[in-house]
Formats: sequence, C-alpha cells, structure tokens
Amino acid sequence: MDDTYLTISRISEGIYKEKMSKFLAFAIPVSSVEDVKKQLEKYQKEYYDARHVCWAYMLGPQRTDFRSNDNGEPSGTAGKPILGQINSAGLTDILIVVVRYFGGTKLGVPGLIAAYRESAAAALDAYGKAVLEQNGIYRALCAPLEEHPALAAEMEAAATGPDHWVYTRWESGLPGYPDPRAGYFLYNLTPDSGGYRALMVFPLQWAYPDGPDHPPAPDPDCLWLASRPVRAERREDRWVVLPQGAFTLTETSRSLDDGGWLVWGDASLPAAATYAAETEQFRLELRYQTVHVLDNAIQSQTGLSWHPGASAFDTAVKPYARFARAYASYSFTAVFTGNEDQRAALGEVRYAAVPLSADGSHPALKYGAGSGSSSTGAFWGSSSNSGPSPWDGTLSDGGGTYLGGDPNDTPVWPAGYLVELTAGGTSRQATLLPVEGGAA
Repeated sequence: MDDTYLTISRISEGIYKEKMSKFLAFAIPVSSVEDVKKQLEKYQKEYYDARHVCWAYMLGPQRTDFRSNDNGEPSGTAGKPILGQINSAGLTDILIVVVRYFGGTKLGVPGLIAAYRESAAAALDAYGKAVLEQNGIYRALCAPLEEHPALAAEMEAAATGPDHWVYTRWESGLPGYPDPRAGYFLYNLTPDSGGYRALMVFPLQWAYPDGPDHPPAPDPDCLWLASRPVRAERREDRWVVLPQGAFTLTETSRSLDDGGWLVWGDASLPAAATYAAETEQFRLELRYQTVHVLDNAIQSQTGLSWHPGASAFDTAVKPYARFARAYASYSFTAVFTGNEDQRAALGEVRYAAVPLSADGSHPALKYGAGSGSSSTGAFWGSSSNSGPSPWDGTLSDGGGTYLGGDPNDTPVWPAGYLVELTAGGTSRQATLLPVEGGAA
C-alpha cells in the first residue's frame, strides 16, 4: 500500500500588486472540511474590508475532495486557477486563500489576457476549455480584441440574479454535451503562415445530429466526436484562436468510454498527411495523424501502486501552458490488384515499412515474428492464404508512438515511407509520397 502524498507543514504568505490592486495569498495546512471552514471564517473576518476573498482547497491522500470559490470575481477566473496551482504542484491537505484589495482600476479580461503573450498552446487550451465550459471569459482570453464587445454583450444578455452579476455563458455551437473526463484533443497541428492550424476534437457524452431541440443520437453506447478546424495566430503582442468553420459531428466505431484513447489517432478523423504508391501488384496507402495534448489530467490515487485512481480533466485555464506530449499514429493498407488466381498463388505476403527523412535517410527495414512496430516509426507484418478462410487480398496495419523531441517545437512529419513487400520469394520496394497534406 502506498499512501504517501505531498502537503505543506506551515502557513506561508505572499503579496502581489497590479494596477494599484493588492493581492495577499496564504497557503494553509488543513486536514478536514471543518478545518477549512474555520480557516475561511478567520480570514474572512480578518480581511472584512477586502473586495474579494477567493479560495480553493484539496484534501486527502487520494486528492478526491476539493472545491474552489471565486467570491464575486468573474466566474472561473479566481477559484479555478488557484485550484489549478494546487494540482500543478500535486499537493493535498492544503487551503489557499487569496485576498484582493481593489485599487480603483478594474483588471478585467484584458488584465488576464496579458498572460497569453508567449504560448500558442495556452491560447488553444483556453479555447478548448471555453468550448467545454461554454465560458465567455475563457473565450475572451484567446479572442481578437475586436470580438470582445460582442462577447460582453452576449454574457450580459445572459446575466441573472438581483445583483446583475455578469454571467459567463457563451454559446460555442458545440453540437452535444462533452465528456468531462476526456476534455479535448488537438489533431494535426501544422505550421501555417506564422501561426498554426489544427483540428480540435471533443468526445461527446451526448450528440445532437439534428440540433439541440431534437432527441440525441439513438445509440447511447457509441462514441460521437465534434471537431472544428482552428487557427492560432499572433495579433499584436498575443496569441488568439480563430475558428475556421462549423463543428462537424462524427460517429465512430468506439464505445462511449473510449474517448481517452483518441491520443493514438482515429481512422474516422482527417489525416495530417496521406502517402500513396502503386506497384505491379499492390496499391499502397498510409494515413498519418498527430495529436498534441497538455497535461490537464487530475489523477487521484487509490493507495494501490498498480491501480491508478479515477482521472478527471482540469478545466481551469493555464495562461503559461505548453504542450506536454505529442503522439503520431499511422494506418496502413496494401490492396492486391491482381486476379483471384494470382492472389491464391502468392502464399505468404510479408511487409516492412520505415519513415523517410527529408534527405532520404531512414531506419533499417525490419522483419519480426508476426506483426510489430518500433519507436523509430518502423512497422512490419504478414498475411497468408493458410487458415480456414482465404486471404482477401488486403494487408492492413496501424499503430502509434510518442513523437520525439520537445512537443512545443515545430512538428516535422515524414517526407515519405519506404515499404518492402515480399511474396513468392520475391521482394519489391515502393516509396510512398504525400498525395494530401505534408509536402503534397
């Protein structure tokens, strides 16, 4: 059993000033909800004259008991970021209280926007979470400044309550209800005229193919995806995210609980690049996808080191976020183009493939027992006419790997693939080159 965890041993304090507003921060060790209530009462009494007293806490070795509160700040801009810092440090049994004394100048969304000057990943993350939460504040963080008046008007129109607090509701157009455990995925991140374009993919718990006023998709166990092309670009001194079209709904062959596996690609989604070639006997195609993700997982621990606890997706924005990992996946098919008699005479067909660099270099072609792949991007396999059913003439393979290097560097895709096919004692090689995406 492993019940170790990180916490703090004593109260620590900090102070920050911005535009004449003063922020006092306190990190306090606590062990129960009752401790939290006592400490909050103490700080609220001591700083009764402050404009806001925002807070967040995390309790227990398994880190499953947590809560945050904005205390009148715009929804999602205070309590959630505090909780996000607790999660980033992996701490528990901790309460953080932030006291704000108003200095006469509203920081507003532009004050938060200043943090989005360096990272396209952070801007894309803010957009993804704006869609997940339908949150206009999050959208404003990564929206062009000329869109802010319309965003403010939309949120003001949705304002409720006697105090007329600005409600954060923003209509993103997402055609369904997202899966909060899976969050979102960035497919096929591509450099584009000083910025980046990508396909943002949202696994759905419920999909509405006929619109929100109609019943959801009939199969409750089928995973539906909502995807939208986006572009991240610099405007003046910050990154913004621009949708490049409407959402597209896609019905997959996955089950509803398989949303997390989308890091390894999905054949129902577009490819970053498609490579193709033909030989005398085969038509070859390989679809290549990439997926970039940030570290947005909140993982609880059960105490059993072999069994991680439940995972949730952290929807708090992360102004200085960077990509944590990048994945590459491929889907390969080789279709025999000869007649049925020629196909029957082939016997076993073996294949091996490797990615090509721009200078033509590549890893060594490798054959192994059965099928397999390596971290170099090489893969291999075979098919034969033995067995109860004759071979139908199609070879297929698929897999994925982590992309090497820093995931925040400009992605470099293979220039092509070298494939070797061996049948009837004869080997032939073909070079698959991009026909869509990549250098095509």
